[in-house]
Amino acid sequence: MPRPDVHVAVFVRRLPLSRARLAGIARRVWRSERLGGGDLSLAVVGTRRMQTLAQTYTGRGYKTDVLAFDLGAGPVRRVAEVVVNAQLAREQARRLGADPAAELALYVVHGLLHLAGFDDHDPAEARRMHDRARRRLRQLGFRPPPALP
Repeated sequence: MPRPDVHVAVFVRRLPLSRARLAGIARRVWRSERLGGGDLSLAVVGTRRMQTLAQTYTGRGYKTDVLAFDLGAGPVRRVAEVVVNAQLAREQARRLGADPAAELALYVVHGLLHLAGFDDHDPAEARRMHDRARRRLRQLGFRPPPALP
């Protein structure tokens, strides 16, 4: 299975996982989901920047955890971007008494599952997606956050 090139950009001061760990998580899930060869940009942002991105790209300026963009697949390589909200991960982890690193890892996994074709708008599909996310988190050595159904 081809290994994706992963580029991590961090736009927050406090990060519960290192850039290297985030890239490793993304690579492993990308390969597990059989996304093929590709380039992934993983951006770690705060809530304000995420709301601006959500407004720009979805038309709704809501507080969200992850945005995933499949920028196209050429004959050999897929190009994608996943944006995760580290500030929301810390807040959610604090609220749930969970590990902020596991919460942020969940957001990365969730974004990659969207790129793999999973959708969480329909309840049955959401259940399938959350089951897959839990499995991937365990494979990565994380305890899934309690809020994951």
